[in-house]
Amino acid sequence: MAKPKYLPPDSLSDEDVARLNDVRKQVWKGGALGLVNGSVLGFIASRLGARYSPALRKLSTTNYTMLCVMASGALGSFLGATVSGKKSVVYIGDIFTRGATDQVKTEYQEKAVEAGGGWRAQQQNMEDAMRESHARRMRALELHRQSRDNGATFESDRK
Repeated sequence: MAKPKYLPPDSLSDEDVARLNDVRKQVWKGGALGLVNGSVLGFIASRLGARYSPALRKLSTTNYTMLCVMASGALGSFLGATVSGKKSVVYIGDIFTRGATDQVKTEYQEKAVEAGGGWRAQQQNMEDAMRESHARRMRALELHRQSRDNGATFESDRK
């Protein structure tokens, strides 16, 4: 058996390390598959472009073909690795919270914990912001009505 290149923290079990390695493999496989697919599609696109487009016919040299193959391969590799990583991160989400220590929390994080965390906190914050905005608007309308009733012209505070 090969010697590990890193030593995992004590908070991770062997199963967790295996899951991390599986996700790492999936990301590498996704990147390699994206590289191959992107390179093949880049080659096909450069050949078809040179064949059917008069404007691209002068770019049908080997240098431009290699540029198209390499650029599309790099883009395919990036997209393949990113997509496979995003799809497989659900398998390791619980690992990141183990062994974590409480750190200084921002005001937003404290409000989120008080409101129950997650989407509830976001919904509560949005409702609070909407209530505050509505109250400010009502105050502005009331000032406008008072100034109109007194015969004065309304001037905004904004300049």
